[in-house]
Formats: sequence, C-alpha cells, structure tokens
Amino acid sequence: MLLNSSLLVSCAGGHHPKDKDERKEPALKDQEKPTQDVQGELTIRFKFFLERSGSMIAYDNVKTKGEFKAAIADLLNSVPTSDQDVNMLYIVNNGVYPYKATYKQFAMCKDIFKETKNLGDPRYTDFTCIFDSIMSRTGKNEISILVSDLIYSTSEMSKVRVEKILEEARYLTTTVFKGRNNMDVLLIKMIADYNGAYYVYNQPSVGQNYVGRRPYYFVIVANHNVMERIFKEDQYADFRNFHKLKGYENYYLFESIDAGNPHYSLLPADNHNKNTQFQITKGQGHDVHAIEKVKANHNGDVYLTVAVDLGLVFTSEEQKCDPETYTIKSKSNYEIDEIVPITKEMRKGTFDRYAKSATHLMVLHTTVSELKRVDNITIAMPNVLPEWIHESSSDNDTNLKSSKFASTTFALEYLCKGIYDAYYSSVDEPKYFELLINTK
Repeated sequence: MLLNSSLLVSCAGGHHPKDKDERKEPALKDQEKPTQDVQGELTIRFKFFLERSGSMIAYDNVKTKGEFKAAIADLLNSVPTSDQDVNMLYIVNNGVYPYKATYKQFAMCKDIFKETKNLGDPRYTDFTCIFDSIMSRTGKNEISILVSDLIYSTSEMSKVRVEKILEEARYLTTTVFKGRNNMDVLLIKMIADYNGAYYVYNQPSVGQNYVGRRPYYFVIVANHNVMERIFKEDQYADFRNFHKLKGYENYYLFESIDAGNPHYSLLPADNHNKNTQFQITKGQGHDVHAIEKVKANHNGDVYLTVAVDLGLVFTSEEQKCDPETYTIKSKSNYEIDEIVPITKEMRKGTFDRYAKSATHLMVLHTTVSELKRVDNITIAMPNVLPEWIHESSSDNDTNLKSSKFASTTFALEYLCKGIYDAYYSSVDEPKYFELLINTK
C-alpha cells in the first residue's frame, strides 16, 4: 500500500464538545512517489482518515466488542499491497493530523482513540473544512477513506432552531462539494456496537451514556477514473466487496461524471421471450435496438428480453434487480416484468453474439390488446437518493431510547442532499442511463 503524507490542515468550526486533550500538529512530508502496476496504470494510493471525537470514542474502547475496529482492519486489509508497514493513517477533528503508526501497529492497538488522544482538538470536527481539505488533496491516482459518524453539529447549536440547523447542513455541504470536477464520493453505511457518551444536538456539552448499536460511515473520495478502476479491475475485487465487512448495510455513489449509456441489445431468441415473435430491423449488426412485426404468443402476451451491461452502474444488486428502480414509457404500456442476473449457464447458443458484455436481462411485458405496431420504448434508471438514506436520517436525536436511534444519524439526509444538489442540480432529471427500443 502506498501513501502520500502531504496533508495537514487546521480548521475552525464545531462538532461535539470532547475530552480536553493537548493539541499537537506534527508536520507532514511527501514520502511516496507514484509507481505502476503490471498493466502500466499508476498504482492507486490509499489515504485513511479517522474522525476522533467524543461520540466516536464510544465505538472502540475496552467495553465494546471490537466490531468497529474489525471492520476498519478488514477494509484496509483488502487493499492490494505487499507492504503492511506503511504509515497510512490520519486523525481528523478540528484539523487533519498524521497518526505515526503503521497498519500492523494499528491492527494490534487495543484502543485506537486512547492512542491518538494528543492529536488535534477532539471537541470540534468541522466537516466543511475536513471535506474541503480531503477533496482538494486527493490526487488523480489516490483514494481517501474517511471513517466518521457524520453527525452534523456546531458549538452554537443549543441556541438554534432545529430547522435552521438542518438547512445549514444542506447548503454548507453543497458549497463544499460544488464544482468538484471529476471527484466521486462513495458513502457506505456501517453499524457497530457502541458503549459510552453520546452528545445530542441541543445539548452538545453534555454526554449521555448509551449502550447499543449505532451507525457510522465510510466516505470514500476519488477521481472518477480511479473510482471506476476500483469497481472494475480484478485487483480491487476484495476492496469493493463491501458487503463482506462486519456491520455493512448499504452504499450510494455520488458520481461527478455521467458514465453514459451501457451496452444493450434485444435478444431475438431467448426463453424469456415466451414465444413472442418479431423480426430484427436490418443493418444493426449484433446491437439490436429496433425490431418489427411483433406478434404476441398464443396467450396474447408480448415479452421482449433486453440484455444490458450494468457492470459500471454503481448501485446495489438489489436496486439493479428491482423493476421499481426503473421508469419505462411506451404507447404499448410495456412494463418491466422481471430483471434477471446473467449466469454462465445462460450463455448458450447465440446468446453471446448479442449479449457478450451483458450482466442482466430485462424482460418487458405487455398484452396484444395494448400492443401498438409503431412504438418507441424508453427505459431509464433515475439517479435519486436511495430510500435507505432517508430511513437512516433523524431530525431529532434527543431520545436515546427511541427504536430508531440505533439505526439513524442526525441530519444525515440533509448532508447527503447537499452533496446531491452539488452534483446534480444542473440536471432536470438525473439518471444513470436511458435505453431506447423502436418497434414498427
């Protein structure tokens, strides 16, 4: 693993009041130069940032089960590297500070927050400054990983209406992320056991004891091309296999660049067509987007099977296979009947002629009574904030006994809306892709 130690920033702002540690700000020096992998690509360098604040301390101490620490260690261990002795860690709160330890030392540390108590001012975490610093200093061949509870708060929040706090979280985040050309942000929700003080939004100076489950997040920042490599190249397969991490729940990627439409083609001969008949319009080769003379089967049903490559659509498999994720428009009132992941066993006969790179089959359905001879079928996958972000967000975190407290984060949805607005506000209807099929 390669690491660029080039970041030290002191920020003004606020998060939770924390323990009263001494502040030290050691200088950082560049210590690594880019190298190339066997394909000639620049080796991706990883930077790791851990928020050290009062509410974070309760995730890893002698009273916890160690789930938080185990997930972090597993994530770092999944990075392809032959060097486990690289100093790769940073602590963030009121600034960004290098943690003078190797990965091996971190993995063996019984209490990471105790070991880092002299780094920065843990009473405050200025997310606007932290995000700005991390994004500004993440190079073209680098990935920055931040571990944080992402709880928005400032030292003045006890005197401010909650509505103002939430809107402030949204627009300040938009300001930080606006104009970040080519920088993608991957948000991963995790959950772990928690034992210690929690600071509610309207009493930020008073810690309340809480024992139970609490969410936290991996925020991964990288240039769009680097993020694409992470999701595509075999050497990073273990790293992107987030669901294997203990406590993993979900993820969402804020993309800075429209990836464009994926490869797709109608399949002229497939069991999912269920004896629907049609002819391929001439002159298309193996990318079939237009057909003619569509005829229903003997039951009066019409099925069309579209093979599509969703490999670079960075959403969960559950979303990809859920027909409700998509919109479909046509005169014939086609609906998405099902979405099927393609298996090796399905690649028979002429399948690969039309669907060599495809990962999923979309099966469209209508009836003979609805069928129109001339039609334009449009299938789109809207890019909207997923429901799990809404369900993981709270507008009020003062009731620690609430059934939702164990799974929600104060103001999370507003922080995410701020990033979303920064990336997609210039687009009327953000979407991952749009497919067009013509019939006549």
